[in-house]
Amino acid sequence: MRPRSLINSSISYYLSYLYARLQYRERRIHEQQDAMLKSLIHKAKRTEIGREFGYNTIRNYKDYASQVPIRNYDAIREHIQRMMQGETNVLWPGLVTWFAKSSGTTADKSKFIPVTTEHLNHTHTRSGWYTLALLYHRNPEVRVFADKTSS
Repeated sequence: MRPRSLINSSISYYLSYLYARLQYRERRIHEQQDAMLKSLIHKAKRTEIGREFGYNTIRNYKDYASQVPIRNYDAIREHIQRMMQGETNVLWPGLVTWFAKSSGTTADKSKFIPVTTEHLNHTHTRSGWYTLALLYHRNPEVRVFADKTSS
């Protein structure tokens, strides 16, 4: 077997595994959402916002919905500004060093959304692989890694 064929076979196998995993999670979407909420609450319970809203007592979505009010960006603007100045453990544990800038939708001002390295690694890398898994599932003849790339 040629090295490129081995690479494609290995990647196809991995993408098939990812597709099956995606299908499994899709069938259990509510369980996945509950698990993610619990994980996020657990990680943030020692932050300023976590202490303010009693994250340590939240056990499920119902608790979360009753304890944490819906707030607009203006209500957390000061928190985000403090994070941008290097303050830690405000809305999320540790130091957040990257902030995505959104276009302003209220008062024509830009908004800054805290983005952690953990979030970038977790979502961006994973979403790329899942996108390839969907592509390979829907188009089995596709060979993204089949040819040499030009340098």
